[in-house]
Amino acid sequence: TIAKDRLFTKPIFGRILAFSGFLPSSWQGRQSGLLLDSWETMPSQLAEGANLVVFPEGTRSRSGAVGTFQKGIFKIARFYRAPISVIAIRNTNKLFEPGKFVFNTCEPNTISIEFVEEIHPKYDDPDFSIQGLISQVRTRLMQHLGQS
Repeated sequence: TIAKDRLFTKPIFGRILAFSGFLPSSWQGRQSGLLLDSWETMPSQLAEGANLVVFPEGTRSRSGAVGTFQKGIFKIARFYRAPISVIAIRNTNKLFEPGKFVFNTCEPNTISIEFVEEIHPKYDDPDFSIQGLISQVRTRLMQHLGQS
């Protein structure tokens, strides 16, 4: 799972992320020493059936609307020729409110995870574009969530 670099700088929490196999979103985050060669071993791990989980920036908005996606993860998917599994996760904002670094465990909450679709991009197609793939994934997620 890829997480924001700044989360790795938090005492204890950052170490838990690193020991749990989370990866920083940029190369600068690798400096913690705990992450070893995670990025370098990713190709072999993916070939053995591992999954790369990413929560695209912009999907945990205060309003619940799907925001814009960063293109970095889509470039990683293209590099590894990986399919994109679109997953809808609801109600995380009640447990971990956007913009705050506090877990709200005092009120009942049910987090749901729903498989939306698996997209197999034609990376070798001359008409393929990262922006087109981002648009396709974002549109599909918005349709699923009833935001289209």
